[in-house]
Amino acid sequence: MYTQQDVDRFSSKVQMSGNQNDCWTWTGAKHSRTRGYGKFRLGGRVMNAHKAAYLLFVGEVEAGMVLGHQCNNEHCVNPSHLKMESQSENIKYCVHCGRHNSQRS
Repeated sequence: MYTQQDVDRFSSKVQMSGNQNDCWTWTGAKHSRTRGYGKFRLGGRVMNAHKAAYLLFVGEVEAGMVLGHQCNNEHCVNPSHLKMESQSENIKYCVHCGRHNSQRS
């Protein structure tokens, strides 16, 4: 479904260290209203960059599920740091880690 050109275009907007287990930092465009999550056009639509990474390198996201950042770095697009989970699981994890919107000043 996605092409090598899509992968190359995405990868050109990512800063990776030498270790594949580290965070991959998104350097491309960012949403202004979603706490600075990266954005990327894939398949004719703009989406969160971390979702695009998952689609390109892992596969589809199940209906009704979201991708949570297990590294607690909202600028990370390393697919191995993303966990498919329900929205309520994601919110519970964010609250537990102190990253939920209600906990920001």
